[in-house]
Amino acid sequence: MCFDHENDQQVSNPSEEMRRKLMRDTLRGAMDPFLKPDTTQNRKIAKILADPSDVLTNDQKDLLWMFGYTLTSRPNAVVKFVLAVDWDNPDEASQATRLLRQWQQPDIAYALKLLSDHREFQHATVRAFAVKRLEAATDDTL
Repeated sequence: MCFDHENDQQVSNPSEEMRRKLMRDTLRGAMDPFLKPDTTQNRKIAKILADPSDVLTNDQKDLLWMFGYTLTSRPNAVVKFVLAVDWDNPDEASQATRLLRQWQQPDIAYALKLLSDHREFQHATVRAFAVKRLEAATDDTL
């Protein structure tokens, strides 16, 4: 991503995207279920999760991907994690799908957000995860 100052928005940078695709194995290989963030990384993750924006930098995506297993214990982190996944990459989508099966159930508002029209939320796995959460909710909760 790069910043278009003329239009005051972030836009995709094709050369950065190509570099990331070529470096994918190094940057975003298989997740290590035993990897835990240190204090600095925990602070960065907390800041990412607290930010209401749905726009993540590549570094933020990589950080969330790296600690995906740790994030499963933070139910409401699922939205940011889903945004960090490259759903067009079959290996990454497969790993994310397995991880979502282990994720603690998020609050209803987060499940509803996963059903919005954001591109990353269109994957069948994400939508099924959100629907499953909503099906488990009581009528009073909804």
